[in-house]
Amino acid sequence: AISAANQILGLDPSERAGYDALASVYEAMGDRDQAAEAYEQLVSLAPDDADAWEHLGTWRSLQGNTDGAIAAYERSVQLDNSRYTARFSLAEADLDGEHYEEASQVYQSLIADASDLDPDDLAAAYAGLADSYNSLERYDDAIKTCQTLLEQFEDDPEGYYQMATAYDSQGNFAQAIEYYRKAIESDPLNADYYNDLADTLRESKNYDEALESAQQAIAMDPSLI
Repeated sequence: AISAANQILGLDPSERAGYDALASVYEAMGDRDQAAEAYEQLVSLAPDDADAWEHLGTWRSLQGNTDGAIAAYERSVQLDNSRYTARFSLAEADLDGEHYEEASQVYQSLIADASDLDPDDLAAAYAGLADSYNSLERYDDAIKTCQTLLEQFEDDPEGYYQMATAYDSQGNFAQAIEYYRKAIESDPLNADYYNDLADTLRESKNYDEALESAQQAIAMDPSLI
Protein backbone atom coordinates (compact mmCIF):
# COMPACT_ATOMS: atom_id res chain seq x y z
CA ALA A 1 0.00 0.00 0.00
CA ILE A 2 2.87 2.36 0.80
CA SER A 3 4.48 1.50 -2.53
CA ALA A 4 1.23 2.22 -4.38
CA ALA A 5 0.81 5.54 -2.57
CA ASN A 6 4.37 6.53 -3.45
CA GLN A 7 3.73 5.62 -7.08
CA ILE A 8 0.76 8.01 -7.05
CA LEU A 9 3.03 10.72 -5.64
CA GLY A 10 5.64 9.93 -8.27
CA LEU A 11 3.10 10.44 -11.03
CA ASP A 12 1.95 13.82 -9.70
CA PRO A 13 3.50 15.12 -6.46
CA SER A 14 1.51 18.36 -6.69
CA GLU A 15 -1.83 16.56 -6.26
CA ARG A 16 -3.18 15.53 -2.87
CA ALA A 17 -4.33 12.03 -3.88
CA GLY A 18 -0.97 10.46 -3.07
CA TYR A 19 -0.78 12.10 0.34
CA ASP A 20 -4.38 11.09 1.05
CA ALA A 21 -3.43 7.52 0.34
CA LEU A 22 -0.16 7.70 2.26
CA ALA A 23 -1.85 9.28 5.29
CA SER A 24 -4.52 6.57 5.33
CA VAL A 25 -1.92 3.82 5.19
CA TYR A 26 0.26 5.22 7.98
CA GLU A 27 -2.86 5.93 10.02
CA ALA A 28 -3.94 2.29 9.68
CA MET A 29 -0.42 1.21 10.70
CA GLY A 30 -0.50 3.49 13.73
CA ASP A 31 2.78 5.11 12.70
CA ARG A 32 2.53 8.42 14.51
CA ASP A 33 5.49 10.21 12.93
CA GLN A 34 4.81 9.15 9.35
CA ALA A 35 1.07 9.82 9.68
CA ALA A 36 1.74 13.29 11.06
CA GLU A 37 4.21 14.01 8.26
CA ALA A 38 1.72 12.84 5.62
CA TYR A 39 -1.04 15.04 7.03
CA GLU A 40 1.40 17.96 7.27
CA GLN A 41 2.06 17.58 3.55
CA LEU A 42 -1.64 17.18 2.91
CA VAL A 43 -2.67 20.42 4.62
CA SER A 44 0.09 22.28 2.78
CA LEU A 45 -1.61 21.22 -0.47
CA ALA A 46 -5.16 21.61 0.83
CA PRO A 47 -5.03 24.34 3.52
CA ASP A 48 -8.83 24.61 3.66
CA ASP A 49 -9.44 20.94 4.48
CA ALA A 50 -10.81 20.97 8.03
CA ASP A 51 -10.81 17.17 8.23
CA ALA A 52 -7.12 16.94 7.35
CA TRP A 53 -6.26 19.56 9.95
CA GLU A 54 -8.18 17.62 12.59
CA HIS A 55 -6.32 14.43 11.68
CA LEU A 56 -3.03 16.30 11.86
CA GLY A 57 -4.01 17.48 15.33
CA THR A 58 -4.72 13.90 16.40
CA TRP A 59 -1.32 12.64 15.29
CA ARG A 60 0.53 15.64 16.69
CA SER A 61 -1.17 14.91 19.99
CA LEU A 62 -0.14 11.25 19.83
CA GLN A 63 3.42 12.42 19.16
CA GLY A 64 3.27 14.43 22.36
CA ASN A 65 3.47 17.67 20.39
CA THR A 66 0.74 19.51 22.29
CA ASP A 67 1.41 22.94 20.78
CA GLY A 68 1.33 21.48 17.27
CA ALA A 69 -1.91 19.67 18.07
CA ILE A 70 -3.53 22.84 19.41
CA ALA A 71 -2.54 24.81 16.30
CA ALA A 72 -3.97 22.10 14.02
CA TYR A 73 -7.23 21.76 15.94
CA GLU A 74 -7.65 25.54 16.04
CA ARG A 75 -7.26 25.70 12.26
CA SER A 76 -9.78 22.88 11.80
CA VAL A 77 -12.33 24.66 14.01
CA GLN A 78 -11.72 27.98 12.24
CA LEU A 79 -12.52 26.30 8.94
CA ASP A 80 -15.58 24.44 10.24
CA ASN A 81 -16.98 25.35 13.65
CA SER A 82 -19.51 22.52 13.41
CA ARG A 83 -16.72 19.93 13.82
CA TYR A 84 -17.51 19.07 17.43
CA THR A 85 -14.90 16.33 17.57
CA ALA A 86 -12.23 18.90 16.71
CA ARG A 87 -13.58 21.30 19.33
CA PHE A 88 -13.50 18.63 22.03
CA SER A 89 -10.01 17.61 20.98
CA LEU A 90 -8.90 21.26 21.07
CA ALA A 91 -10.22 21.63 24.61
CA GLU A 92 -8.47 18.42 25.72
CA ALA A 93 -5.21 19.55 24.11
CA ASP A 94 -5.53 22.92 25.87
CA LEU A 95 -5.91 21.06 29.17
CA ASP A 96 -2.86 18.92 28.39
CA GLY A 97 -0.90 22.05 27.53
CA GLU A 98 -2.05 23.78 30.73
CA HIS A 99 -3.94 26.42 28.73
CA TYR A 100 -6.80 26.20 31.20
CA GLU A 101 -8.52 29.49 30.39
CA GLU A 102 -8.61 28.60 26.69
CA ALA A 103 -9.94 25.13 27.51
CA SER A 104 -12.73 26.60 29.63
CA GLN A 105 -13.72 28.90 26.76
CA VAL A 106 -13.96 26.00 24.32
CA TYR A 107 -16.05 23.95 26.74
CA GLN A 108 -18.32 26.93 27.37
CA SER A 109 -18.85 27.31 23.63
CA LEU A 110 -19.75 23.62 23.36
CA ILE A 111 -22.28 23.95 26.18
CA ALA A 112 -23.75 26.98 24.41
CA ASP A 113 -24.38 24.67 21.44
CA ALA A 114 -26.14 22.11 23.67
CA SER A 115 -29.01 21.63 21.23
CA ASP A 116 -26.57 20.27 18.65
CA LEU A 117 -24.82 17.84 21.03
CA ASP A 118 -25.91 14.38 22.02
CA PRO A 119 -26.38 13.87 25.79
CA ASP A 120 -23.05 12.08 26.33
CA ASP A 121 -21.14 14.90 24.62
CA LEU A 122 -22.99 17.56 26.61
CA ALA A 123 -22.15 15.76 29.86
CA ALA A 124 -18.51 15.54 28.74
CA ALA A 125 -18.49 19.27 28.02
CA TYR A 126 -19.73 20.08 31.52
CA ALA A 127 -17.17 17.71 33.06
CA GLY A 128 -14.41 19.27 30.96
CA LEU A 129 -15.46 22.76 32.03
CA ALA A 130 -15.39 21.68 35.68
CA ASP A 131 -11.92 20.19 35.13
CA SER A 132 -10.78 23.49 33.63
CA TYR A 133 -12.15 25.45 36.59
CA ASN A 134 -10.45 23.11 39.04
CA SER A 135 -7.17 23.58 37.18
CA LEU A 136 -7.67 27.36 37.40
CA GLU A 137 -8.35 27.00 41.15
CA ARG A 138 -11.87 28.32 40.59
CA TYR A 139 -13.31 25.69 42.86
CA ASP A 140 -16.69 27.31 43.53
CA ASP A 141 -17.26 27.59 39.76
CA ALA A 142 -16.27 23.94 39.39
CA ILE A 143 -18.77 22.93 42.07
CA LYS A 144 -21.57 24.93 40.43
CA THR A 145 -20.76 23.40 37.05
CA CYS A 146 -20.84 19.89 38.55
CA GLN A 147 -24.17 20.62 40.22
CA THR A 148 -25.62 21.65 36.86
CA LEU A 149 -24.16 18.53 35.26
CA LEU A 150 -25.56 16.20 37.92
CA GLU A 151 -28.98 17.87 37.77
CA GLN A 152 -29.17 16.95 34.09
CA PHE A 153 -27.22 13.68 34.16
CA GLU A 154 -27.77 11.90 37.45
CA ASP A 155 -24.93 9.69 38.66
CA ASP A 156 -22.44 10.96 36.06
CA PRO A 157 -19.10 9.67 37.41
CA GLU A 158 -17.01 12.56 36.09
CA GLY A 159 -19.44 15.02 37.62
CA TYR A 160 -18.95 13.37 41.00
CA TYR A 161 -15.19 13.15 40.46
CA GLN A 162 -14.74 16.82 39.56
CA MET A 163 -16.97 17.78 42.49
CA ALA A 164 -14.77 15.69 44.78
CA THR A 165 -11.65 17.28 43.33
CA ALA A 166 -12.99 20.77 44.05
CA TYR A 167 -13.92 19.96 47.64
CA ASP A 168 -10.59 18.17 48.11
CA SER A 169 -8.69 21.25 46.94
CA GLN A 170 -10.68 23.41 49.37
CA GLY A 171 -9.69 21.10 52.23
CA ASN A 172 -13.27 19.88 52.70
CA PHE A 173 -12.23 16.24 53.01
CA ALA A 174 -15.59 14.90 54.25
CA GLN A 175 -17.41 16.18 51.16
CA ALA A 176 -14.56 15.11 48.89
CA ILE A 177 -14.64 11.55 50.25
CA GLU A 178 -18.41 11.41 49.81
CA TYR A 179 -18.18 12.41 46.15
CA TYR A 180 -15.17 10.21 45.38
CA ARG A 181 -17.22 7.29 46.68
CA LYS A 182 -20.18 8.31 44.54
CA ALA A 183 -17.87 8.45 41.51
CA ILE A 184 -16.67 4.92 42.32
CA GLU A 185 -20.24 3.69 42.68
CA SER A 186 -21.01 5.06 39.21
CA ASP A 187 -17.76 3.83 37.66
CA PRO A 188 -16.26 1.06 39.83
CA LEU A 189 -13.53 0.21 37.31
CA ASN A 190 -11.73 3.56 37.33
CA ALA A 191 -8.47 3.12 39.24
CA ASP A 192 -7.80 6.87 39.38
CA TYR A 193 -10.91 7.36 41.50
CA TYR A 194 -9.66 4.85 44.09
CA ASN A 195 -6.22 6.45 44.01
CA ASP A 196 -7.51 9.97 44.66
CA LEU A 197 -9.88 8.68 47.33
CA ALA A 198 -6.92 6.98 49.02
CA ASP A 199 -4.97 10.23 49.03
CA THR A 200 -7.84 12.16 50.59
CA LEU A 201 -8.46 9.45 53.18
CA ARG A 202 -4.75 9.65 54.06
CA GLU A 203 -4.96 13.44 54.37
CA SER A 204 -7.90 13.04 56.74
CA LYS A 205 -5.93 10.42 58.74
CA ASN A 206 -8.24 7.51 57.84
CA TYR A 207 -5.20 5.33 57.26
CA ASP A 208 -6.81 1.87 57.20
CA GLU A 209 -9.38 2.97 54.62
CA ALA A 210 -6.70 4.83 52.68
CA LEU A 211 -4.59 1.68 52.51
CA GLU A 212 -7.54 -0.39 51.35
CA SER A 213 -8.42 2.12 48.62
CA ALA A 214 -4.79 2.39 47.47
CA GLN A 215 -4.49 -1.39 47.29
CA GLN A 216 -7.66 -1.49 45.20
CA ALA A 217 -6.22 1.12 42.83
CA ILE A 218 -2.98 -0.83 42.44
CA ALA A 219 -4.85 -4.09 41.86
CA MET A 220 -6.81 -2.45 39.05
CA ASP A 221 -3.83 -0.62 37.54
CA PRO A 222 -0.37 -1.77 38.69
CA SER A 223 1.25 1.00 36.62
CA LEU A 224 -0.02 3.71 38.98
CA ILE A 225 3.13 5.23 40.42
